[in-house]
Amino acid sequence: MQAELDGIAAQQGRDSASLVKEAVERLIGYDEWFIRQVEKGLVQIERGEVLDHDEVAARMEKRVSEPKPRPSRKEIRNTRACRSLMPYLVVYKVASDVLYMARILHGAQDWPR
Repeated sequence: MQAELDGIAAQQGRDSASLVKEAVERLIGYDEWFIRQVEKGLVQIERGEVLDHDEVAARMEKRVSEPKPRPSRKEIRNTRACRSLMPYLVVYKVASDVLYMARILHGAQDWPR
């Protein structure tokens, strides 16, 4: 892993320590953002601000079918370090046999720096 880190640092004209520091800062920022988003979603659930299954399906279908602009090279370079296996974060609760969704967040949105 050190060799990979050194290679990325050299490619960016930086030292490995500054690259590691930036990665840790991004991770901490993301974790703080993530916790705030989950808390917001739980508050929404408590207020009854939820979507039923059909509305969620309709919104997701609309997003999937919308044309996507091609990202610039700069955007691609800036997102390389922030990969996710799952692009969505869903805040929900289950009561009886009903799934209540409060928030759906996509991994491609602006993350904190």
